[in-house]
Amino acid sequence: MNFKVLFEKYKNNTASEEERKIVEEEIEKLKVLNEYMDESFDLDYEIDIKTNIDQNNKGELYKIRKSVKRRNRIIILSSVSIVLIIMVVFHSVIAPMLNKLYYNPDQKTYSMTNDLSIILDSHVGLHYPNGSLVTVLANNTGIGKYSITISKNNTFEGKTEYYYGDINKGKLDIESAFWRRGAIVNFFVNATYPPYYMREDEMENVIKRLENAPPYTLIEAYISFEELLSMNELAEIMNVHKNIHWIGIRNSGEYKQVYPLIGISNKGGFIYEELNELYPHFNTALIASKDQITGDILEQNFRSSLQFQINHSATLETLSSNFPTKAYYENTLVYINENGIKTYGVVVQGTPDTILELTQLDGISGIRISNSKFYLPYYN
Repeated sequence: MNFKVLFEKYKNNTASEEERKIVEEEIEKLKVLNEYMDESFDLDYEIDIKTNIDQNNKGELYKIRKSVKRRNRIIILSSVSIVLIIMVVFHSVIAPMLNKLYYNPDQKTYSMTNDLSIILDSHVGLHYPNGSLVTVLANNTGIGKYSITISKNNTFEGKTEYYYGDINKGKLDIESAFWRRGAIVNFFVNATYPPYYMREDEMENVIKRLENAPPYTLIEAYISFEELLSMNELAEIMNVHKNIHWIGIRNSGEYKQVYPLIGISNKGGFIYEELNELYPHFNTALIASKDQITGDILEQNFRSSLQFQINHSATLETLSSNFPTKAYYENTLVYINENGIKTYGVVVQGTPDTILELTQLDGISGIRISNSKFYLPYYN
């Protein structure tokens, strides 16, 4: 948009706030330049008298003065117009082209939302036992620069958490609290090497705490199995006990451990039907809503989630070194192909009585309470 059109919009009071600001800044510049030129060419009558110039010459000087001022105004107006044209071209043409050289968090491959929201939602499902429903809002603040807000539902607290940061030329800088929501390493018995064994008296103490807890207590707990369970074995448990939110999956051999811990989310979330066609049972929301969970559904979900992260790992690795690498997910995929998809434990959320029911199952080797709070029950 050239300055003439911009100025007409200004006169007609149809210019936007940003356009009004541009015009008024240029008008202010013009006033300052005019004052300067007037001072520089102030051929007034005092000079005429002092130099004994006759009346006819005074008239000629007055004409010259007017001519010079007119010429200067034309020069200034032309300069301002050129500057405005350059600014408009830069913001409307050049800046968008330069922005394309860097990662855009608003880019969309799928119709439902921006890619980064889905990628981070998948990341949270794999690694955060009490996180779901991730969305990313981005605002372009400069070439390759975006201010972002990441929102994430905390399933235990029942509220939305917000994390604020920036993406500058493809690099993510976000609040450190965002990274501190992963599965707690030493709360499972066999999730790590060496194991964090739980003594029998420790188990009894936790069970007593659950037995004595008020009924209106919501508890999050890590429950460990003595032996690794297959997804078919776990599905049988899940179809009876509905409060399992996250399933820890073994991703390395018995005598080593690869971090971070990784698992299957059963917390619900957004439904990405378009993605389910490309990645079978990708949606954790569909898993959580099934009346009957099967081992095949759980396995397909985990494989799809791994493959999705592998296919989008370049984005995560570019954004931050805090995200797991492509090699991490590829090695996990190799491991489960060779050894099967098996779990060492689950994260549950529920009232004390529902968690006590799980502790009565055969083959429980540990239970550690990670969080608790009082809540108001709902009445129909």
